[in-house]
Parts: sequence; structure tokens; C-alpha cells
Amino acid sequence: MKTIKTVCHRDCPDTCFMDVAVERGKILVVRGSTENPVTRGSLSEGQRRPAAGLQR
Repeated sequence: MKTIKTVCHRDCPDTCFMDVAVERGKILVVRGSTENPVTRGSLSEGQRRPAAGLQR
């Protein structure tokens, strides 16, 4: 399993940081990253289930 660090594409002032767990090209888990000092690991409502439309 590989973890990819990324950010939300939406134009919010706090810009959610995300840790995305990927295995064999499929997204397994999307978590908020604790590296963001504003969100401290939480994700906005729009980012809690982004994986559904992104799996290949």
C-alpha cells in the first residue's frame, strides 16, 4: 500500500490536506492530514467521500 499526499482542489480558505492510501491503482482510504495547521486532520463535508468517483 502506498500513501499519496495531496490537497483538495476546491477553493476553500483552509485547503484540506489529504493522505490517500492506494493499492494496485485503487483508492482504499482518504484521510485528512494532520500536517495542515488549520484543519488538523479533519476534512470538509465535500471531501469525506471523494474516492467513489476516482477509482479506476
